[in-house]
Amino acid sequence: MRGRCGAYGDFMHGQRVGTIRIEIADQGRTGTVGADNESYPLLSPAHMEYMAHSLTYMAVPRSRTSWFARAAVMSSFVGLTLAGMRWLRPLTWDLSVWRAQQQCLRYLGPADAVAKGTPACWSFFFPVESHSGEAVFFLHERVSPGGRRRLVVVPLELSNLRERAGPRWFFEGTRICACEVVPPWSSHPGLQRDPSVPNTYLAGVRFSDEPNLEIGIAQSVQVFNGQPDPLDASHFTIRYAVDGKQRFIDGWLQDDDTVRLSLRDGTEPDPD
Repeated sequence: MRGRCGAYGDFMHGQRVGTIRIEIADQGRTGTVGADNESYPLLSPAHMEYMAHSLTYMAVPRSRTSWFARAAVMSSFVGLTLAGMRWLRPLTWDLSVWRAQQQCLRYLGPADAVAKGTPACWSFFFPVESHSGEAVFFLHERVSPGGRRRLVVVPLELSNLRERAGPRWFFEGTRICACEVVPPWSSHPGLQRDPSVPNTYLAGVRFSDEPNLEIGIAQSVQVFNGQPDPLDASHFTIRYAVDGKQRFIDGWLQDDDTVRLSLRDGTEPDPD
């Protein structure tokens, strides 16, 4: 009856790595040990069994160059990550500015909704205190007769004075804003690009200080979201109701970046 068993593994032979093979044949009475084509007789089956179960293998030492390579890769990765973060932060900010600019240029509040507060896109550039009674009644792009494209912003505060005949209403502190909107990555000289002051990303900001616009004595006044005139790129209207009667504020962007306002009754035709 014959039997065979084998053990294979790597071992260090001086500076060489070879393979050791143990074979037991004819019920373990004869055997050989081979390492790199070298053969030696086995002294006894017991010796063979001992070697088969007791062999230890020396691990091949790693080259120092592998550690240097890993360190170089890690250093490069860390450097690229830091450089990417430094480059990504201003890009993210520029995209946020550009998105707010585009939202302001295209902003349209519902025409039948009462104007309240300040649109978030405009608050990005000019934060408004929460306790302020001011509301933005118009926010949209307009084009002057000479072709100057500007973002027009009409913030008004509706106030009244108590009199014997009733409250007298007026639009207080009318301060109209017209500004040029250019991409934040533009080389426009009007951009100061100070992230701590977002409105520095608007070029040529000009305010038109208008006197108070008097409405008159009334029990109630409601002001609705202003709308651009689709037939006149320089014109816009803000509808308001005085004791339920419809009236309008008309506005025009001028070539000098000022905005002219006038009041009219709802019975009057639209101005040319």
